[in-house]
Amino acid sequence: MPLVLGIIGCGRVSQRFHLPALRFVPAIKVAALADVDPSRVETVARQFSNARRYSEPGELLADSELNAVAICTPPQRHAELALAALAAGKHVLVEKPLAVTIADGERMLRGAEMSNKIAAIGFNLRCHRLVRRAREMIASGALGEIHQIVTAWGSQMQHNYKMPAWRRLEASGGGALFEIGIHHIDVCAFLLGDKIDNVQMLERSGLCEDESVSLLARTQGGVLISSSFSQVTVPFNEFRIVGGRGVLSFSLYRADSFVFTNLSQPTFGLRQRLNQLGRLREFPKLLRIARSGGDYLLSYREQWKRFAAAVRGEKPPASSFVDGLTALKVVHAALKSREDGMLATVPD
Repeated sequence: MPLVLGIIGCGRVSQRFHLPALRFVPAIKVAALADVDPSRVETVARQFSNARRYSEPGELLADSELNAVAICTPPQRHAELALAALAAGKHVLVEKPLAVTIADGERMLRGAEMSNKIAAIGFNLRCHRLVRRAREMIASGALGEIHQIVTAWGSQMQHNYKMPAWRRLEASGGGALFEIGIHHIDVCAFLLGDKIDNVQMLERSGLCEDESVSLLARTQGGVLISSSFSQVTVPFNEFRIVGGRGVLSFSLYRADSFVFTNLSQPTFGLRQRLNQLGRLREFPKLLRIARSGGDYLLSYREQWKRFAAAVRGEKPPASSFVDGLTALKVVHAALKSREDGMLATVPD
């Protein structure tokens, strides 16, 4: 029997990522849609014509056929809706961030712990092929001791004239730190199997708050992290992991970008070019990935497959409310550092 899913919030993320991915996850049936904007529901219903349509989240939560709910609304409503869904006996996947405030995130975690339901957070990058490959490589010791991770993410979000007002305000979960930075915060911890202890933030605002953000951080294990996020530029999404035995770099938007350079390997000249040519062996696999929508969209498919498997009791979800709250605490420590002008400690 497939998992019967309802989706609350039919905006950009649902339309571009979740719903296209769910079309290729036979273990999940999208049976209901809800949004306060009827036009968005109608747009999505063209792909899922048999799904029931609701104008209020409460109506969807009362649908007895559903046993799971995706919450893809503005972040300020995440806590209210997630707790209501859990109380209604539904499994839940909440888009990031878990909540806007730590207090709401803690309430959500308590609600999840009191239920016997799966409560997952939408950190899809944990399911990205290159992130998983990098994590395995770090765990194998191939990079040696990890000294530093450098990340950067750029998007054109703030140039989108259709962007809703909440995305322009930090207090409602908008801006580069909440929107994209929290993903990289989680990925760094996931790659290392570590937690971020200290963080400091600088930001630049324009027509929107926190349009561009720079973070410096240190993990409990002593790894340094340097990240830049901007929503006013061309798209890019990159990682560089510096270890004692070499450097690993990759882009989450390029399937062929995974490159490890070790200490004995030349970084220029004929041998380096021959090493690059050797990567042509991956071409058939990369072509299949491209035809499936690319690694980024496939990470959403994998996230939903993991969610369905968790509901069946086969394995945990890719990320839980615990992971969501951990990343949210790093975000708030970063905001505190901006106000205090000094390095901030992330609370336990």
